[in-house]
Amino acid sequence: MSYGVIASKAAQVQVDQVRPTDAHDTPSGRQRRWARAEEPALWGSGRLTLTSLHLTFVPASGSSGVHALTIALADIVAIENSGGRGRRTVVFRTDDVVLHARLTGASSFARQVATSVESNRKRSAAHPLPLEPDDSRLSSG
Repeated sequence: MSYGVIASKAAQVQVDQVRPTDAHDTPSGRQRRWARAEEPALWGSGRLTLTSLHLTFVPASGSSGVHALTIALADIVAIENSGGRGRRTVVFRTDDVVLHARLTGASSFARQVATSVESNRKRSAAHPLPLEPDDSRLSSG
């Protein structure tokens, strides 16, 4: 399996540490309500890189307030594309982090991430990890 880079873009990123306030079931499925941090996080410039397993942000050397961040694609629960002209904002949500990214070609990048998340989930469903070791291989007969 290759873990090579699928896409890499220069981006401005804002990271919010959040927590779900509650969850409720609806006819269309499970939905979450999100509580943002008390103070808004700072925006920082850097590089947003997508591999087959992770979405990684590495800040530029002069960027303050935003640290390097790696999100496993399996942890992404929602991808939102917000409007704008030229540079749009894409929002990637996990259970405890919301990553806002302003970048050129945001719609295309969001589609690439969504495709990678979906193929990662399909791959995980096709090859689940065993929950307990197989004892028959461990016994000396």
